[in-house]
Amino acid sequence: MYKQDGIKNIDFREEEDDDNLKLIQPNNLDINQKKEKPEKLQTELKVVGNESYSNSNQNEEQNNKQNIATHNNSDEFISNKNDKFESFFIYQNKNEKEPYYILFLIIIFILSIIFYYLIFKNNKIETSPNQETQKIKELKPTDNIEPNKESNPFEKIEPNKEPKPSENVEPNPSEKVESSSIPTQENPPIKKRFDKETIEKDFKVLVNQYEYLLDKNETIPEDSPIWIMWYQGIKNAPELIKFCVQSVIINRGKHPVYIIDKNNFKKYIDLPDYILKKFNERKFSITHFSDIIRMALLSKHGGYWIDSTYFVTIPLIYDNYSLFTLKLTQCYPGTITKCRWAGNFLGMPKNSFLSVYAYNAFLLYWKNYDKLIDYFLIDEIILVGFDNAPKLRTLIDKLPYITCNIFVLKNLLSKELNHSDLKCLFNKLNWKQNHQTSINSYKTNYGYLIEKYKLDYNNISNFADCIK
Repeated sequence: MYKQDGIKNIDFREEEDDDNLKLIQPNNLDINQKKEKPEKLQTELKVVGNESYSNSNQNEEQNNKQNIATHNNSDEFISNKNDKFESFFIYQNKNEKEPYYILFLIIIFILSIIFYYLIFKNNKIETSPNQETQKIKELKPTDNIEPNKESNPFEKIEPNKEPKPSENVEPNPSEKVESSSIPTQENPPIKKRFDKETIEKDFKVLVNQYEYLLDKNETIPEDSPIWIMWYQGIKNAPELIKFCVQSVIINRGKHPVYIIDKNNFKKYIDLPDYILKKFNERKFSITHFSDIIRMALLSKHGGYWIDSTYFVTIPLIYDNYSLFTLKLTQCYPGTITKCRWAGNFLGMPKNSFLSVYAYNAFLLYWKNYDKLIDYFLIDEIILVGFDNAPKLRTLIDKLPYITCNIFVLKNLLSKELNHSDLKCLFNKLNWKQNHQTSINSYKTNYGYLIEKYKLDYNNISNFADCIK
């Protein structure tokens, strides 16, 4: 060990021998002098005064011996563990070969089935046109080729052309509306696009075709019928429907009331077979079936259509109008009508523009399509007429407003009786809601209406459909 002690070019080295320790200069060292290991280094260090140092060295030697022993043992343990892990890994790989091989075979089998199916399907599609072309080639020029009418349910109906202004065209009341408005199908069926733009174009054609009916200037006769429909029959109707019907009967004036159901509607209108077929196939609901029925009844007989859920408190005195509907100051936001009309409360003379146009629009729509594009299809049809027939717009704009909110009473029926709640002229109720007849022994609005407007079956002979 070399050490600098502030003296230049002088080295000091420890020389160790058996007896004592010396400090000598390098120049005085004897080359032949033997170096011997101190045998009692620990005791000599104690003499110098480093007893604690010797003890620490002893502890370090013992610790080193123990570390060496533990290190050797750990190396053996790690090597043994690695050998076991490698053997375990090799053993598992051997066992996993068989399931992976089976899974590989299953995947190949599935892919082969899919590949075979695709080839078979493509061959089937490719061969069908060839077969059809062969059949066409076999036909002689003299053969009559008729289109397959059952191949496509969607058929395009072209309405009659708009009459020229010089022609004096008047509707024939005795003629059925459907026969005069829908021509016989001569061309093969054509599938139409199912979008609002295409449907509105078809409706605009009908508007132009029947717009001349707005020149008639007829008003609603005072003895025209009032039509109310409960498809299951008034006898099976809920109590709310019964007192609503009775309120119309009380305020009917000179108008006879006809209660339409599933058993008697065919007595007054003739619907096309495809309409009845699609209704029986549940292509549309009873609600939308009633839309078709109401326009058919109004176009053929005229009068008022009032939904069975309307509670009426005043006589119907709107006979001096060519068109009547509920024009509201308050209605649900975002509606198609924007409070300008109500498709569930309409009045008009027979063969009027709105009834004939709307009825034919329904027939045209369900002839071409099998599903609804809008739940409020009746309002969509009226809107096209409102936007494209200026005279219809004028008739609606001239109608008086119903200033009260017709939707308030339905939420007050289960409240304690308050006659001020029953002052609105027309009230649209909901028969699906559950209502109480009394609260804490006090009568509710609902209980009062059931008693006062109890349906008088004596006026309906054997539950006939007409009340005069």
